[in-house]
This record gives sequence, C-alpha cells and structure tokens, in this order.
Amino acid sequence: MGRGELREAFGPRALSKMTRPTTGIYIENVFEPSPAHEAGIRPGDFLVSFDGHRINTPIEFQKWFYLAGIGSTVDVSIFRAGETFDTTLEILERPEAAVTR
Repeated sequence: MGRGELREAFGPRALSKMTRPTTGIYIENVFEPSPAHEAGIRPGDFLVSFDGHRINTPIEFQKWFYLAGIGSTVDVSIFRAGETFDTTLEILERPEAAVTR
C-alpha cells in the first residue's frame, strides 16, 4: 500500500471515524524491515506507552526513544481496533533499506 493509499485508509477522515485510545499517538508509517515491524506494529495503530511511559504527543515519544538509546529493549503498548496489546522491541539503528529517499 502506497503512502497516498495509507493516507486515504488511515488519514484524517478515517482517523475521525476510528475507535481511538484516550491517550497515544497515531502511527502513520512503519518501515520494513524495522524492530517495530518485527514486533507487529502496523500503520493505523496507536502507540499508547513506551517503556512504561504514557505517550500523549510525538515529542514525548521522541524523548523517551532518545533516552532509551540504541541497543535498549523496551516494552510498548499498542492500541489497534479497540484492543491494546503489549510487545517488546529492541531499539536499533535504522537499516539503510528502510530509509526513504
């Protein structure tokens, strides 16, 4: 699915109709390959918590991600289709294959 299709399927109009968590940030894209993809995180999910910290804004996520650091293993809570699930992932450097140009 291309970015335009994702935007249509998961964009503002679709987002306003979704069941959403009370906190969390919307995940628009997940690089493949990536630790997030391997952990089962998909576009359209919401990141609710990161390593025990509730996430309300992208800046909060970026802060905790940076502080955890490369090589850390973190627990995350993901909200999808009305349900929350927990998973663990290792923070790694982004593989060159996952970099968009």
